Amino acid sequence: MLMLLRGKDSMRGFRLFGLVVLSALLISCDERDASMDVMYKGDEVCKESTRNMFGKKCFPDMKMISRNYALMDGKIYWVRLHESSEVPCYSSSGDMTGIGAMFSPRCWVEERNRVYYTKEYVLRFVASYSPKFRALKTDDPKAPRWQRDQLESYASDNASVYFEGKKIERASPNDFSVIFPFGIEDKWNVFSVSRSNGLLFMEGKLSENVELERFNYFVPVQCPGHELPCTSKKDPEYQFKYLGYDGGVLGWIGKDVVYLRRDGIDVYRGKFSSGTFMFLSVGRTYLFSGEKFYELRQFNQGYSYDKRAYLVDMDFGYFRENSY
Repeated sequence: MLMLLRGKDSMRGFRLFGLVVLSALLISCDERDASMDVMYKGDEVCKESTRNMFGKKCFPDMKMISRNYALMDGKIYWVRLHESSEVPCYSSSGDMTGIGAMFSPRCWVEERNRVYYTKEYVLRFVASYSPKFRALKTDDPKAPRWQRDQLESYASDNASVYFEGKKIERASPNDFSVIFPFGIEDKWNVFSVSRSNGLLFMEGKLSENVELERFNYFVPVQCPGHELPCTSKKDPEYQFKYLGYDGGVLGWIGKDVVYLRRDGIDVYRGKFSSGTFMFLSVGRTYLFSGEKFYELRQFNQGYSYDKRAYLVDMDFGYFRENSY
């Protein structure tokens, strides 16, 4: 008799637990309909969805000037648009969110495979409207798509030049130009380069001024010699395949070794000669120059603004243990 009572108590507890879990899943499923109009980091964010046919439309008075810049209430904004879709009553991942959605009251009355489309707008204030404001573009029909996209990230008015909605300090609209010093190949699309007042900018940031048209990139060697082990064979364009935000391409201009970052250029004067080469091991880049080995190292931590790379003496022990 005691075992029977315990069994009933266990069953009641299991059912209660199941109801609690199911309630939580239903709430989490329907919470996705909550308004996403928020402010963060100075950007204005608004989301609209076909899921809510009576919901307000984001920025109904906004007029797009170009692909990325818009006019609204006498102000210019840089606009980023993220579009997505979802089938709320179906999940192929098999996770608890998808299972909970299947039991949502919303899914009992709507079509199981209905697709909802969402648009999320992120607006950054650029400047007050001026008749002189214009977004850059090209009339060259032969320009590759990535160059067209880069140009549309820039704009100017009678006083300033902007990149992705941010003012480019020390740039003048009178002599500003976006340049493509490396050619038309898609692998160069990560570098956005411009000039003004004799200055060079990378992603709108003032950079070391070098002749980028003369840039040559290193092809990693497999065997560095000097009694060091060989690494596995690397693709000649290995550097381009792993270009993250903090990554870059190592090469040379004249007698200088040069490291191209998305937002800047690091120059190591006099480090290039006929015997200089680069090799790679476990995510690290090494340079042999002037009969010495160096590691190309970035010391930035987390969200540090210092993205520069430095040449430091190579750790031979680490390389021997981790070459691949």
